[in-house]
Parts: sequence; C-alpha cells; structure tokens
Amino acid sequence: MKTIFHPSAPPARKRSGWQSAALIAAIFAVRLLFWWGWAALGVNETASETLYPDAAGYIAPARSLLTAGAFLNAEGAPEIVRTPGYPLLIAACQALFGSRWLAALITIQLFLSALASFTFIKTLEGLGVPKMARDMLGLIAVFNLHDVYFALFVLSDSLAQSLFMGFVYFLVSALKNREPHDFVLTFALLTLATFVRPGSLFLPFFVIAGILIFELRRGAPGKVIARILIAFILLVPFPIGAWAMRNRTAAGYLGFSAISDANLYFYHAAGVSAKLNGTDFYTAQEALKTDPAYLRNLETMIAPIAQRRAALPILSGSLPLYLALHVQGAAATLIYPGTFDLFRIVPRSLALIDSMKTAYLEHGLSPALLAALMTDPFGLLTLIDMLFLSLIAILTLRAILHAFRFRAADGSIRIALLGLLIYNLIISAGPNGFGTYPRFRLSVSLLELLWIGVGTLIPRRSMHPGASPTPTPQTRSGPADPISAKP
Repeated sequence: MKTIFHPSAPPARKRSGWQSAALIAAIFAVRLLFWWGWAALGVNETASETLYPDAAGYIAPARSLLTAGAFLNAEGAPEIVRTPGYPLLIAACQALFGSRWLAALITIQLFLSALASFTFIKTLEGLGVPKMARDMLGLIAVFNLHDVYFALFVLSDSLAQSLFMGFVYFLVSALKNREPHDFVLTFALLTLATFVRPGSLFLPFFVIAGILIFELRRGAPGKVIARILIAFILLVPFPIGAWAMRNRTAAGYLGFSAISDANLYFYHAAGVSAKLNGTDFYTAQEALKTDPAYLRNLETMIAPIAQRRAALPILSGSLPLYLALHVQGAAATLIYPGTFDLFRIVPRSLALIDSMKTAYLEHGLSPALLAALMTDPFGLLTLIDMLFLSLIAILTLRAILHAFRFRAADGSIRIALLGLLIYNLIISAGPNGFGTYPRFRLSVSLLELLWIGVGTLIPRRSMHPGASPTPTPQTRSGPADPISAKP
C-alpha cells in the first residue's frame, strides 16, 4: 500500500461505528457540563438571545420564513445582509419546538460543536498523527471553552465551525484518495458553510484552482478534470449565483451578502480612518455614519452600494497602511484571548473586560494594559490564555516550516492546509485596531492544531544536523482511516 504521508507515522487504528458514537457522546457530555456551569453563572435564555446584537439579525428572517413565507428583515424588507443558512436552522427549531426553540437550538449547537471536535480528531487520524499527539491535540479541541461558549448564544459560529471542519476533512481525503464522492462532499460542505458565514465566499475559487493544479500535475485524464469542474459548478457557483440573483430581484443588490459592504465601510475604512486621523476606532466609526460622501451616496443608491462606494477611496488611497494594519490584525488574532468573551457573562467583570478588550483591539498588549491585567484575577487568567495561544502560534509556525522542509505530508495537503490557515487569518483580521472578527479565530485554532499534528509526522532523525531532508520511501499495510491512501 502506497502512503503519501510521512512513512514513519504509525497507522491509526480504524474506529468502529460504536467507538465513534461513544467518542461523540463523550465530547457532547463535556459541552453539556460546561453549559450547566455557565447557566449557574447567569447564562439564561435572555442572555443567549440578547447579549450579542447579531442575534436579532438572525432571528428576524427566521421568524419571517414561518409567518410570511419570505426571507425578510425586522423592518419587513427583503433580507440581504444575512444569508439563509443559520436562519433556516432557527426557523426549524421554532417550527418543531415552539416556545422551547432556544433551548433546542443551543442543544443542537452544542452537538455541532462536539461534532466539529470529533471531525478534527478524525482528520488527525487520517493524517497519520501519532496517538499520543492526537490525544493531546484532541483534548485541547474538546476543552476549548471559547468554542463551547459561542454555542450558548444565537450565533452562527457552531454551525459554521462544524461545516468547515467537515469540508477540511473531505478536502484532505479528496487530495489523498482522489475519489469522486470526496470532491462532491468537499464542494457541498464548503457551499453550505458559505451560506452560513459569507466570509467563505472567495475560498471555493482558491480551492478549485488548487485542486485543478494538483490534478494536472498528477497527470489526471481530461474526463476526470471535467467531472471535477462540473461538480464544482453545480455545487458552488450555481447556488451562490442563484442567491445573488435573488438579492438583485428582491432588493436591487447584486451580491451574495451585504454584510461584506457594511464591514468594508464601518470596519475596514473606519480602521484606516482612525489611524490617519489619530482617533480611536469607535470615534472613526461614528464619524463615518455622518460622512458627507456617504450621505450623498445614500440619496441615489441602496445602503450596501453606498457603503462600498464610500469605502473604496479611503482604502485605495492608503493601501500600504491598510495592508500593514491587516498584517497586525492577523498577528493579534492568533493570540486573541477567549477570556475577553468568556468573562462577559460575569456582571461585575463586564465593564472591566470590555474596556480591556477595547484597549487590546486598539493598541495591542500595551504596558498599560499589561499592568491592568496583572491587577485583576480575570486579567491574570487572560494573560495565561494569551501565553498559551502564543505557544500554540509558535508551535504552528515551527510545524509549518519543518513540514515543508522535511516533507511531512504530501505537497498538495501541505499547501491546502497552509492556504486555509492564511485565508482564515485574512478574513478574521481587520484594521479596526487588531482584529475585526475575533470570533472567527475558532476555525483558526483548529487549523493551528492540525498543523501541530502534521509537525509530529517529522521523524526525529530528520531534525538532526546532516540528516537528509527527504524521507526514505517505505510502505505500511492496511488503510488507517477513511482518509487513506489508495493501493
């Protein structure tokens, strides 16, 4: 049996269906325990529905689907900001469980969070990561409180995380096994993830470009390339384009989601304006709401187009600054402490944590913020969290460098995992200080841990001075996992 992963990696024993079910149940039980703990601290249904303003934007179109049979916002106009993926889940819970829909939704989200951790562990198995490393990385994923925390609110994070990890699993399998059903599931899950979180909108086109390049380099026949392209067109551009046409017909907006235009203006342009004018981000954001150019645009066009037209001159006129702030945002996203979110549920610490979070997003870990963190118990836990995330980031960088040097995995999989990490960092980061979407670092965390797992595939002898960077070809018997090499 041929292996395209590092030959020194021991084969992972394939789990039975019962073992997989037991593992998912155990992970789900951990999430339920944390839910009960947070409930004791004050996370009730009111907090789940109101703590984050985004929740209202998801609930309104979900209710309109049930009451009016149309996808409408709170004002009764066609919804073009939110995509239908997550509101459909909310609507299903409301239809099936009535007044208990929120409890049902949170339970489902906790299960989806557990499923994402299970898929992560299965991906490690398929990559051939040794059992000890796999168990340690799996424990980190299972006990990631930041991940569990967002499952307790009306937010799309758990659903998006589960779909994204499924996409990663089948992408690795497709690159390794080149089976048609793996490509189909890769494209389908990526499209579903995009309908839940529009941040993935551009990712499919990088994915298909990479797949085609890898297949052509492997000498794939023309009919194989044609089948991959047909599956991609039917499963990705077709549904995404259909939703964009719906937006144009319903509201005169030709685009997949108007959230991208709002973010471009109220986050990206605001971040650049804050640096140019020497103000803080939130002051710049408020100023843009009454900017004369923006208000003039609103007189002749719908809000998303007006936001885009007003943002582009600001960003294009300061492109070097914009790019520099994006790099800073990506770096800070890697060490964004989840405690900034976890402690929001403790009333006495809310004001303190919010002020510290704002200071971090504006100025990074400044001496003043460091001193403030060291004087409060919550602050000390935040520092410990940042140190742990810094260690994860360092180990990830080390694993990436060594994996490419010593070829710890097939080249297509190495490039794919690196591309996914970079894409998620770019989408997560932004110039409003140091990170527009800190919640998005959940997927970044799992990709970092996957890379650390890949790093364990490098044999110790290859790390010694004078050792050959290219491993000696070997064989092993038996497939290790559904992500397994073909004979």
